[in-house]
Amino acid sequence: MNELRILDIIGTPEAILRPFGAKVAETIRPYIEADKPVSLSFEGLNGVIGSFLRASIGELYRTFGKEKMDSLLICTHLTRPVWQSLLAETILLATNPEEAQAHEDALAYTLSL
Repeated sequence: MNELRILDIIGTPEAILRPFGAKVAETIRPYIEADKPVSLSFEGLNGVIGSFLRASIGELYRTFGKEKMDSLLICTHLTRPVWQSLLAETILLATNPEEAQAHEDALAYTLSL
């Protein structure tokens, strides 16, 4: 299995920017296209936020689908419970358009208050 570390891909322990997420997605994409399993390590990270996860893992789930991604991508070293929650939410929103729309509607409503 191919092992990739987010820290090595983005060069910082702070996975907090959308462009960093896009870089991770582009690094993983060739493996998924070739049906090669990938282990993505969160080891050494200090911070991870939702926009990073949506631009990386979420984008891959939207593109390739849940079944394929679940069979080829393993995320390791998710040492903080909040990271696990964010990842689960990212996958849910990426693979469920109705849920994603409801999430966007709720956010838009909250911002309009």
